[in-house]
Amino acid sequence: SLRNQNRVLGIDRDTGDVAWSLDGDDLDDSFRGQHAPLLEDGLVTLFDNLGQETSRVGPWDRASGELVWSHSLDATHGTFGSAERMTSGDLLVTAVGQREDTPGQVQQVTADGDVVWSLEGFQGHWIYRGRPLEDHVTVE
Repeated sequence: SLRNQNRVLGIDRDTGDVAWSLDGDDLDDSFRGQHAPLLEDGLVTLFDNLGQETSRVGPWDRASGELVWSHSLDATHGTFGSAERMTSGDLLVTAVGQREDTPGQVQQVTADGDVVWSLEGFQGHWIYRGRPLEDHVTVE
């Protein structure tokens, strides 16, 4: 992911050639300041800062460049945030609260963009990447 160029590339490890490329400036649903790409099944899931307007997470189809779905966060989170796939198929979205007016957020989000649960707060505390613990926790 080339965050400052608004581009995500896939490189062929054998040849070093660019296998695919998404240019965030040329897509209908553009992305800006993206990071934390998650590659799977022909999709690239990004934490997208939308040019510092607000932050969102969602998968883009690598072949068509179309945004499949997205979930918007309550604020922009600068250059810190991530999305990790859970075994349920949902995403664990983590966004840092780097300013007093921007609370940190940790959310479980479905593929429909619905929030299963949300934890907010953490002003002034830098959380960057949450990790799912669902395989390590038993609820009775």
